[in-house]
Amino acid sequence: MKAVAGLILLLVFVPLAEASVPAFVRDVDLSALDGIGAKQGGRVVPLRSFADAFVTDVHGRTPMVAADGSEVDSVIVLLESVFYPERAMEWCTVATPGRAMPSLAGQALEELASGLPGGDSDADQTSDLALLEARLSLIVFASEVLRPVPGEAGENWLTVDEARQSALGPLLDRLSVAWRLGDTPTIHSAIADLGAALQRNQAANGVNPQVLRIERVLESLPLLSLAVVLYVLATAIAALKRHRAALAIASVAFFLHIIVVIGRAIVLHRLPVQNHYESMAAVALIVAGGGLLFSYRSRKDSTLAIGSAVSAGLVAIAEWLNVPGRLLELEAGILSSTAILKYHVLAILTGYAIILFGAGVGGILLVQLARGRSPEQIADLHRTQTRLGYWAFWVLGLGIFLGAVWADRAWGRWWAFDPKETWALITWLVYLAMVHIPASRLSARRRPVIVATLHLLGLLAMLWTYFGVNLLLPSLHSYA
Repeated sequence: MKAVAGLILLLVFVPLAEASVPAFVRDVDLSALDGIGAKQGGRVVPLRSFADAFVTDVHGRTPMVAADGSEVDSVIVLLESVFYPERAMEWCTVATPGRAMPSLAGQALEELASGLPGGDSDADQTSDLALLEARLSLIVFASEVLRPVPGEAGENWLTVDEARQSALGPLLDRLSVAWRLGDTPTIHSAIADLGAALQRNQAANGVNPQVLRIERVLESLPLLSLAVVLYVLATAIAALKRHRAALAIASVAFFLHIIVVIGRAIVLHRLPVQNHYESMAAVALIVAGGGLLFSYRSRKDSTLAIGSAVSAGLVAIAEWLNVPGRLLELEAGILSSTAILKYHVLAILTGYAIILFGAGVGGILLVQLARGRSPEQIADLHRTQTRLGYWAFWVLGLGIFLGAVWADRAWGRWWAFDPKETWALITWLVYLAMVHIPASRLSARRRPVIVATLHLLGLLAMLWTYFGVNLLLPSLHSYA
């Protein structure tokens, strides 16, 4: 009976005639709205990003596809929902039982209504009706959800309905009337005036249109995916001993990678290291930079291949496997509490990057020994892995120390044997053993093997600390 009540409600508000997208909307000039933001999820996002999310929620995909198969701009769909929701509801589509393709809302309602014997419906019909009702309700309340106008304090942003009572009210009313009439010239002038007023209003409250444009670039261009492809290509070319070509390709990949990380930092006004996605991208950037630096100075293809391969793997996992944190988010409150904690996280992630690089060098060294190379032939690799072991020891130790200092100030204790703390210490102890290898009585022939083995053990401990503890064990830590 609840489904029937919802159906009756929708039949009252939605016309049953199939309405197509009116021709005038395809001629609307939206350039005046570029650089405009809207409040969403506690932060200001580009208006077009808000519109894309809205269209995805209502129509199941972005961009929306009209009845004639053409695509409709997301901002147009949003404006239609705000200023002419009755017609916008007829743009909404939903799959109904027995149909391969979605149908318009009016047609879907007719089909669903005809298939409800005695006021009851089967599970599929109930699900379809609930989906249609949810999508149409988003359109009905679009003007109460879209918040493009900063309030007096710049925090409590006004919805379109609330803004009608402000100084922007006449502009919104003029655009609303022209939109419903399909008066294209008046729509253009109203959008231009409204866009200029919103630009001034938002700029006065600290909204930078250039930052919003950077966010749109990050959302619309697959820069990290392109970087993965280039890293893989650089790895393959380095394996073929084409040093200059591999170095050039890896440099381009690193440039794209650093653009994304810096752009994310600009948009979010923070170091992008607070979640799994961001930390993996940051670690991959450090590894790639280290590989480029080592390769440029030593002219060794192996170090470039290691840096590019590890970076490609990390970024591919973060970008393509739906790792948590890809969406742009405000800084976690705990990270904004003190600068010490930020330096702690950055030091830990840098230590992880060194560990990854060192394990790659150690793995190649063991492979070379298995192929019969002499200690003299792997001397350069051994020096590199030993140096990386020292750096991992000091950088990871610094990160642990900074975390302890912060914990003492915030929680009144230096150490609590939290699983993350315990496993970070275990990882550090592996490198403590490694830095004592040169002073040990081990023979020169055995030292490269022992150091390489410790690098691989350190890698396993680090991976468990980073992934295993976060995913499988209760812990106070979720950033490193």
